[in-house]
Amino acid sequence: YRGELTLKNVHAEGDMLVKNFGGTVHIEGGSYKRTKCFSDAQINQTPIVNEADGTITMENVDVYAEMGSALLNYGEKITITGGTFTTKDDTYAAILVDTCWDRTDGKHSGADDNSKKEATVEINGATIEESKRGIEVKDGKIIFKNGTFQGNESDIYLQENQNFDDVFDSSKYSGGPTWVKTTNTEP
Repeated sequence: YRGELTLKNVHAEGDMLVKNFGGTVHIEGGSYKRTKCFSDAQINQTPIVNEADGTITMENVDVYAEMGSALLNYGEKITITGGTFTTKDDTYAAILVDTCWDRTDGKHSGADDNSKKEATVEINGATIEESKRGIEVKDGKIIFKNGTFQGNESDIYLQENQNFDDVFDSSKYSGGPTWVKTTNTEP
């Protein structure tokens, strides 16, 4: 549960490949590919998952999901520098940010509103590509410093009650960059 892990140039394919539950994970290079899943649960379909008060730093990592999101942050923070993120699933986004619940007590997420923390993904350069939804923020924040959206139906998918500036922290793009396809409806 609590600890530190560093993965360097790992190339893995299979079920959930990295699950961080409250620790610190550094992923440097490599690729993580999820091609098949026998579970309907989103968390089980995602190659890299961050939960509780966990943090992940990723540098030049390629993540692909046939089902589910490529990257799921239920945890405190994920920092991305370089790499690509793709999902072929029409239901989920390549990068999904959702409520961060401190689940260190073993309770299911949503058990106590007082334990809620803001889930954050910081993107310092990455390519989010070939997905129905590039980034989806259900609850939390994206800090976007640099990156590329390529071939997505919707680059940024917002919930019906959200606006761009509420969830997307970027000094470059107040109100949303004109080149980003942002939608509040199903693409």
